[in-house]
Amino acid sequence: MLDNPTGRLDADNELQPDACLRLEDWAGGQSRISEDDYLEGAPALIVAVAASRVSYNLHDKMQVYRRNRVQEYLVWRVLDNAFDWFVLDEGTYVQLSIAASKAQKLINSANSP
Repeated sequence: MLDNPTGRLDADNELQPDACLRLEDWAGGQSRISEDDYLEGAPALIVAVAASRVSYNLHDKMQVYRRNRVQEYLVWRVLDNAFDWFVLDEGTYVQLSIAASKAQKLINSANSP
């Protein structure tokens, strides 16, 4: 468990995800915990809950995560009542429509009276 959710992806980019999954080296992970308790390198999965600045989450942040080889990126767009799930495939994010549509059903059922 990280005490500090801030991570360093590279020399120019830090992250503060709403949630992330870090794998150990032996499990294929690309990140480590630094001596000053920061996550360094790309976690396997990043989750963002976006109420605003959606274009930032789906464009700028996504490109940084892609360049740093974050394997999966999930964005819950609260105001749009939508869920986007991306998986890195040969250096490009591919949106998982089936997983996203199942997540969308969960979001819709949680928001219904």
